[in-house]
Amino acid sequence: MFIPSEKSADTETILFSVPERYFIMGKNAGKQHKSFLEKKPVHPAFDLEARLAELERVNMELRLYKQTMLEKDEFLNQGTWEWDLRSGEMTFSPGIYRIFGYYDPEKMKDWDLSGKKLNRHLDTDELHKNKRDWVRILKEADTYLREMEIQTLDGERRRLETFGKVFREENGNALKVIGTTRDITRLKEYEQELEVKIDELNRSNRDLEEFAYIASHDLHEPLRKLSTFGQRLALSARDELSPTNRDYLSRMLKATDNMRNLIDNLLEFSRVARGSDNFMLTDLNRMLDEVLSELELKIEETGASIDRSPLPELTVNPSQIRQLFNNLLHNALKFIRKDVLPVISIHCEPVRPEEKFRHKLKPHIAYYRITISDNGIGFDAQYTEKIFQIFQRLHGKSDYQGSGIGLAICRKIADNHKGVIFAESELGKGSRFSIILPHLT
Repeated sequence: MFIPSEKSADTETILFSVPERYFIMGKNAGKQHKSFLEKKPVHPAFDLEARLAELERVNMELRLYKQTMLEKDEFLNQGTWEWDLRSGEMTFSPGIYRIFGYYDPEKMKDWDLSGKKLNRHLDTDELHKNKRDWVRILKEADTYLREMEIQTLDGERRRLETFGKVFREENGNALKVIGTTRDITRLKEYEQELEVKIDELNRSNRDLEEFAYIASHDLHEPLRKLSTFGQRLALSARDELSPTNRDYLSRMLKATDNMRNLIDNLLEFSRVARGSDNFMLTDLNRMLDEVLSELELKIEETGASIDRSPLPELTVNPSQIRQLFNNLLHNALKFIRKDVLPVISIHCEPVRPEEKFRHKLKPHIAYYRITISDNGIGFDAQYTEKIFQIFQRLHGKSDYQGSGIGLAICRKIADNHKGVIFAESELGKGSRFSIILPHLT
């Protein structure tokens, strides 16, 4: 580096001693030294104008940064503060004053939020709680996060959230605390409004489910009479009815049966939707055996083969999980391809962490994924969500019998178990339904 050396009397310029590698060695070393000083520029370290310009640039950046932080605090409705525990002095950004209702910039410098002036903005309970929390934090913790309610200078009630960080000496004694405080009053109001709307929606859903249950139950009796008298008429007046009238009567009885099945499914959906607390540790292998036994005749008729792996014991609602298995396996035996023997696979494996994240499951809980796949007709992948909606059908009733409620019931059962159900399929290549259930103890 260049080091100031002496002042030349005849030139009134500052001379510098410089490293030897900058000299041209030889007879005329002195002249060359003088030439070197004349040609070489002054080092920036001793250029006063350059240093002043750099200081001005730094000051401008600092002012810009400070202004940006102030605007950010105003936009986010927050402020920052610092508490020096050795002197007891507290300093606050303008955002803190604004939150507490002190909007006059001229008064900010004469006012602080420490001591009694802060206390008058807190209720007695909040004040005691705040003091207890600080005693505990300074003694045993490094961070501080809590909500509190204040009253501003204008008497307005506000809800605040404060986060603080404790800085300590090597021996553990607290030196200072810095933190941020933000006004979350509107956020809390939005949360309360959302909770009210959720309660209203839940109440409306319960009312609709209750109405569906009652309406479906009350419809059973007239349908039963319609079916009974229709069958009697078909037997007693068979010879008296024309072929056309017999066809009409046959269609009426068939529509009555379809209506009865629809009502039964609605009742079942309503029952499942209302949930149940009847959860117990259940061997899913035994439950699957029972369902396959109930479907034994259908399995024999279709010539289906079942490939299965062991299932775990889980805490579930047995009747609901039995129905879920029944609905999915019944669909696998119903939607089969012509001239192709059905093959149904039932497998289970633990859910990996990345899959928990993808389905927004709780990371600290173990889950199992039960997969039921088949080689049936499948469906277009664009309908993977639509099929779980109530009364949604991808095929006409003349092709495949059903009410369009079975998979909606399956989703409701998965929801009741805090689990997930989803489908994957390709038209003409079969379907795969996955049920993810938590392993609760």
